[in-house]
Amino acid sequence: MTENQLRLRALPALRLAQASGQVDDVTEIAATVEVLFETLTARLAATGAPMSGRGIRTYFGRPDGSKIDVAVGVPLAPDADPPAGLELAELPAEERGAVVTHRHTADDTGGDPWLAVDSVLAERGLESWGLYRQVHLEDTDDHQVFELQCPVRESGGRP
Repeated sequence: MTENQLRLRALPALRLAQASGQVDDVTEIAATVEVLFETLTARLAATGAPMSGRGIRTYFGRPDGSKIDVAVGVPLAPDADPPAGLELAELPAEERGAVVTHRHTADDTGGDPWLAVDSVLAERGLESWGLYRQVHLEDTDDHQVFELQCPVRESGGRP
């Protein structure tokens, strides 16, 4: 990733219907996301509301390092309740955020794109913190496009 691929902007507040879990290590995230996605789509289908719109994954590494909270959700209308078996998540707006559009292919052997985001932020004297968002924009047979979003602050600073 080059520095000009990273954009700084505010992140919007979001209301999601989601399925969530937790993992002990980043190596467990992919398998957990798969199970959570299956749960999400099954619950939506059971209500007659198949998944539409952008899927959103969230990740939060607990400050004590004990667990990583992982969730998979879809946007909800302001007055809507989540279907039975799903949770309501209200993600706050963030004044300062980093946003990177990432294209992933099956042949992609690159490293963790979040590490690349952190590296570019460090070059700017910034660091990510809080809840990470991964917004899916496009999903085809040969690639996925998603937007990585995270709140940022001055390195070593407080939110």
